[in-house]
This record gives sequence, C-alpha cells and structure tokens, in this order.
Amino acid sequence: MSLANMKVGMKLGFGFGVVTLLMIVVGAIAWGKLGTVETRWKDFEKITLMKKSAVMEGYINLGNGIHHFKNFILRGGDYSAKFMQDMDAMDKIEQSYRATGYVSDEEEKLLGVIKDSTKIYRNGMTRLVELKSQKADITDLDKAVAGADKAISGALTKFYQLTESSVQAESNGFSGLISTTQRMLGAAVILSIILSVILAIFITRGLLKQLGGEPDYAAEAVHKIAGGDLSMDLTIKTGDTTSLMYSLKN
Repeated sequence: MSLANMKVGMKLGFGFGVVTLLMIVVGAIAWGKLGTVETRWKDFEKITLMKKSAVMEGYINLGNGIHHFKNFILRGGDYSAKFMQDMDAMDKIEQSYRATGYVSDEEEKLLGVIKDSTKIYRNGMTRLVELKSQKADITDLDKAVAGADKAISGALTKFYQLTESSVQAESNGFSGLISTTQRMLGAAVILSIILSVILAIFITRGLLKQLGGEPDYAAEAVHKIAGGDLSMDLTIKTGDTTSLMYSLKN
C-alpha cells in the first residue's frame, strides 16, 4: 500500500513511527559514542594515569633516598634503614607498571635499569655501613658510591617523558573522538529534520488529496450540505475523481 492510498490514521501513525525511529537511531548513535568515550577514559585512567603516578612516586622516593644517603654519610644513625625503605618503595614502580596490564619494550628496558640501579645503590649503602664502622672519613665515604643515583634519575626522566607523550596522545585522541561524535550527531539530527520535513510534506499532500482541498473548506462544505444547503459551488481540482470534495459535488 502506497502512502498516498493510506487512510488518515495510518498516515499519521506511519509519520509518528518514522520520526520516533529516527530519534531512536540518533539516541543509539549518541549512546554508542558516549560508551566509546567512557571505555577509552577508563583505559586512559587505568594505564596512563597509573604510570604517571608511579613515576611521580619514584621521583619522591629517589629524592628521599638521596637525602637519607647523604645524611648517613654525615651523621650515620638509622638513615641507612630509611634509605633501604626508600629503595624498597622504588621497587613498587615496576609493580605499578605491571598492574596496568601493558608495558612497552622501552618501558621494560627502563624498569630493568631502575631494578639494577637500586641494587647497586643498596650495595653502595651496605658498603657505606661497613666503611662507617671502620671509622672512614666523610671524603672516603662519599667517593665510595658517588653517582649511584644518576641512572635511576635518568630512567625516571625518560619514564616521565613517555607518560607525558601518552597523555598528549590520549588528549588528542579524546578531542578527535569528541569532534567525530559531535559531527555524527549533528549529521544525524539534520538528517532526521530533513526526513521529518519530507515526510510531513508527503502526509500533508496526501491528506489534501483525499479531502480535495483545505480542511476548513472541506469542513464548511460538509457542514452546509449536511444542513441541506446545496447552493455552495464546490471547487474541484482538475483530474480529481477520488476526493471527499469530488464525492460531495457529485
């Protein structure tokens, strides 16, 4: 059955159904894109932000380790134990990176550097404790392990650069995804409006064709004829043989 031959109720129902379907499609597109953004954000939060947090903790622990290392050289005491705790905290960087579920080859190498360097740094503190017990002077103590922290600091710097690059890349990715979503939703809305207008035009033309004229004109004609007034000269469009106005006139 064509749209032109449908009854008024069916035409209105069909039009409402199409518009509703278009709105559902637009809503589904929006929901899908929002789901994509949410999933990507969770991945970003889980991986990139956790790694960045681990690196910042590494900087703090390394700074504390250097501080406690120097204090042990100068003052001795329990600073060696505090230093070892700092190195234990450094080991957690690897745990944090592993917990994200993704570690690149370059990150693997950097984790290896930190692991080997903290081992060397621990051995250096062990050596200091021995020298301290032998009453070595501060100059000898300082020379014994000079520069043991540089490799760790360099690895952390590279880690930081990697995480910053990841943050920038993800930021660009989010911007692109949001822009794409906005364009798709805008296109879907415009398409819905265009189709709704086209549908409204077809339905209106179909209704006018069935009536044979404007609704108020047809209503006036029906009212007069029903009241017994047959004097109204009904205007029928050329070629009209099926409308209500044609039926009234004939």
